[in-house]
Amino acid sequence: MKDLFELNQRAARLCWGMLEAQAAAWTVIGLRLPALAASATQSGPPSAENRRMIQEKINATQQGMLAGSSAATRLGRAAGKGPVAFASAMLDVFEASSQPAHTRVRANMRRLSRKALTGG
Repeated sequence: MKDLFELNQRAARLCWGMLEAQAAAWTVIGLRLPALAASATQSGPPSAENRRMIQEKINATQQGMLAGSSAATRLGRAAGKGPVAFASAMLDVFEASSQPAHTRVRANMRRLSRKALTGG
């Protein structure tokens, strides 16, 4: 029963983490939208911020895929240990695959918020 309770707590923490990431993503989108709109009307190469934005997404996706794939290799072993162990292993896959993007969006929110506040 203890394992099931811990699994439930872990799932709840993951849900709150997803809400946090969603709020951070909307903040980042709102902070970047004016620059993206301005760049749509300009010719020439994309700004350093736009290049950084795209590269960060590519990196976070690659890191998440690698970490998620690595965690997924343990699913078969966990399936033989019962449903709670299997569900826990599935949460491992979700955590591993989403962590790089979650980390980046939180860092971007902090960086872009500071930049907006200082006018830089």
